[in-house]
Amino acid sequence: MIGGAGEKRTLRLVARYADACNLFAGPQSGPGQVKAKLDVLAAHCAREGTDYDRIRKTILWAGPLDPAADGGDSFVEQMRRYADAGIEEIHIVPFTGDPAAFIDGLGRNVAPCLADL
Repeated sequence: MIGGAGEKRTLRLVARYADACNLFAGPQSGPGQVKAKLDVLAAHCAREGTDYDRIRKTILWAGPLDPAADGGDSFVEQMRRYADAGIEEIHIVPFTGDPAAFIDGLGRNVAPCLADL
């Protein structure tokens, strides 16, 4: 896995060497920006002779997430838009607060809904 968002070097390295890429996502970079990065990656793959579909597309979510709020529905809807853009996996940046409650909320409210994406 290679993480980053550089279109000239980083995504070219992903196309050449990686099995997965990890892009940044959050309030400052929405699904449209992530889709644009994936389009650049696809172009690099075409030039490198790499099968774009074999590369796992992931994001590092660095935005607000309260799995207890509205049953996690707002987060799931945000992630639906990323899934529509081609994202297959989400990594979540560490958070503040009670870790056990956060994990429990993810397991009860969010994970079952994300599995359907």
